[in-house]
Amino acid sequence: MEPKSKTLTDNLPLNSYCDLLYYQLNEKWILVPEWVKFFLKLGTHLSMFDFGDLHYRIALALPCRRFASSLVTSGITCGRSAITIKESDHEYYQKIISLAEGTPLIYRHGKRKKNALKRENISYQGNIHIGVQVDEGAKTTIFVAPWDVRRIEVSKKFCRGLPNQQKGREIPPPSKLLENIVGETHVYDYIFQTRLDFIVVGSKSLLREEYFQNFNLRISKDSESEGNLVDLSRIQDFQSPGNAYRGVIFQATSNDNSSLKNETPPFVVVFDGANGFIKWKDSFRNSNWIILLDRTDLNFDSAVTYVNQEHLMRSEKTPKLIIPNLPPSVEAMFFTAGI
Repeated sequence: MEPKSKTLTDNLPLNSYCDLLYYQLNEKWILVPEWVKFFLKLGTHLSMFDFGDLHYRIALALPCRRFASSLVTSGITCGRSAITIKESDHEYYQKIISLAEGTPLIYRHGKRKKNALKRENISYQGNIHIGVQVDEGAKTTIFVAPWDVRRIEVSKKFCRGLPNQQKGREIPPPSKLLENIVGETHVYDYIFQTRLDFIVVGSKSLLREEYFQNFNLRISKDSESEGNLVDLSRIQDFQSPGNAYRGVIFQATSNDNSSLKNETPPFVVVFDGANGFIKWKDSFRNSNWIILLDRTDLNFDSAVTYVNQEHLMRSEKTPKLIIPNLPPSVEAMFFTAGI
């Protein structure tokens, strides 16, 4: 059974730039080592696989977990950057016009986002325009044309009221690193539209430093493009409130998964460490898995036992999976599971 995917070549987003990528250390720029390229490429490759009624499971035994999750998830989001959002513009438009009056919204105008409320729609020149109130008081409702519907998002926050003469939140422009890797065609959709590509089950405090690691893409001698892994991964936990995101961190030590109940199952869940995998694997069975296990972890052997149990229950279907060559001291196991 062949996966429904793009042809896996070095021309995928990010992969073709790995040899031109530098990281910052003590104010110096150093060419990234091969193991960094491996994790970026692994995420990009795995972002392309859709096995229909199967989910993939890939487990890696690592000499050290540091940067593995942040690099893999950056590869995943960059790889999926050219994939359109599942809802067509027409489907999205129908969903927004049917919202009840008073539904909290976020409205994007230029480079700013404003809190808003859904109001009555009107018919204008043969099209239904969507009523969006952006300020408190009379005559503050604007009417959004069908072709601008992507400027509207449903807010997850309860709105008690709107301020007068709301300026809104300025949306930071994309970094040059992100713009060059994703491309001008997709970069603004990338930073404006929310889609849950991944969840990392791990430690936010450990991951924070890794996601803010600075990188520089040197396409030519006269061209430098700086940014960090937050730019590439669009992880919600490190974005300003209200900004679009593509991934979230779920604390492995949490005892409550209620924060996940309103989220659509992500394309992939990355288990950053043994404890998160052992504790939370049953909560994410409707997603693909990347299991990253540090050999120095006290619970490494227990996690391997659970991976082996999952392998025993694997699907008999064995799709072909192509991944980059493994670095020294890294072992991998791949299988699939039915929904």
